[in-house]
Amino acid sequence: MFDQNFEHIDGPVEENVFDKIKKFTEKLKNNDTAENVFKWNDHVYYGYYYKNNDYYRIREF
Repeated sequence: MFDQNFEHIDGPVEENVFDKIKKFTEKLKNNDTAENVFKWNDHVYYGYYYKNNDYYRIREF
């Protein structure tokens, strides 16, 4: 983390949306294909085809 003068700030770094998506996809155990990440109406979405149930899902993050 940096301040307005680009000086380092100590403390924990908040998890961003891409970190959250990565954690989620690790739980899928490589059972996802046709991945897509997009932003719509100020929300980030992750779309993927789930082979086990034969459907495409879109999840909001």
